[in-house]
Amino acid sequence: MINLGLGDPSKANGFTLSPEIGAAIIDAVNSEMANGYTQASGSQAAREAVAKKFGTPEYPINPNNVCLSFGCSGAIYNAIASLCERGDRILVAKPGFPLC
Repeated sequence: MINLGLGDPSKANGFTLSPEIGAAIIDAVNSEMANGYTQASGSQAAREAVAKKFGTPEYPINPNNVCLSFGCSGAIYNAIASLCERGDRILVAKPGFPLC
């Protein structure tokens, strides 16, 4: 089961960043190169990293076939939009995701 409920990514709920992630965020902000929007499917570097992590020599993944999303709502929308056509019917369990 995948919990799609709204979470609280705070330290009070056990969510902590590793020092490496915190330092990388600070470096990105200070570089002034991460102060805008990226491609809707994710940056090229991020898609390449996903392809490298999950591809294998036998089954390589082309980064151009990787699509990233920001948040569950966007990911669910992208999945449904790519799999369904106008007039298709889909079943949605109740209770469903709070933002749907």
